[in-house]
Amino acid sequence: MSNRAKARSVSSVFRRALDNPRAIPGAAGSLARARLNDAFETVLYAQYGRPTNQLTEDWDNLLVLDACRYDTFATVATLEGDLDYRISPGSATLEWLANAVSDRTYHDTVCVTAQPRLARYESQFHAVDHVWDRGWDEELKVTPPGPVVDGILAAREEYPNKRLYAHFMQPHTPYIGEFAREHVGIRTGDAAGRDRAMGEEVSDEDWYHAIDAFEDGKISKGVLLKAYAENLRLALDAVEGLLETLDGKTVITADHGDLFGERAWPVPWRGFDHPPGVPALKLRQVPWFTVDGERRRVTSEDPRASGGMDDDYVSERLQQLGYVEEGT
Repeated sequence: MSNRAKARSVSSVFRRALDNPRAIPGAAGSLARARLNDAFETVLYAQYGRPTNQLTEDWDNLLVLDACRYDTFATVATLEGDLDYRISPGSATLEWLANAVSDRTYHDTVCVTAQPRLARYESQFHAVDHVWDRGWDEELKVTPPGPVVDGILAAREEYPNKRLYAHFMQPHTPYIGEFAREHVGIRTGDAAGRDRAMGEEVSDEDWYHAIDAFEDGKISKGVLLKAYAENLRLALDAVEGLLETLDGKTVITADHGDLFGERAWPVPWRGFDHPPGVPALKLRQVPWFTVDGERRRVTSEDPRASGGMDDDYVSERLQQLGYVEEGT
């Protein structure tokens, strides 16, 4: 297809979307939605650059904050370093992992993760430390930043010649700061995940998510954004202390962003959370914050043997984090 024909096709898709934006969310997975996403990506990449696989870039320590928006990071972060951005290869964690990890090997890298989705990618790394397994907080329904920091420091000592990729769960829900617990509550969306996994009946209310409360008018957007920013500060406070200890070049980034009712540019429907396959700027633009340090000598070695993680156990933890649908 010529550039002119492609431009006409993109223009036609945009016009149809603008004429009937309500029809678009219901058409997910259809050819029309696929063509529309292609059109959005064309515009997004032309203005902000193409997606980057952050795992293949130059760093010694990669600290990934789950669901961290670039604009919120730029406002909240007070760390010393250089802030840029990247366009993520996915708008949800599973999509990001599929594009960044699934077809590659990182045998020079040790993964320290609070994100249970990494359980299926153990063989891609030299070693994986499932911090979420031992650091899970039953009251908060998530692994807080502290155990991740401890895991990073332990990995640095055990693997002095490896790169470190650490995946924090914050600022992703649940919002666990003092303000959030008072005004939002620990709404993971799946606080009943464990009950269901154990065969107990749960109601729709048990699955209630912070975003659901916002959409239903039970909490304001201001409260939601404040709780989200507070969650990010918790992660950054933990990272700040870590940076004083870690050697090497450290980069702070995210797997994807989040939507809080913003219009999913450039088509005017309001988006929430972080659905996969959506080329919205607030989902795909993520921070790339660099802190320089004395570089370490890195070597690649075969992966360490692992016993793997039980699938049902992993699924239970994912449900408690709010991962109801595959792909998010």
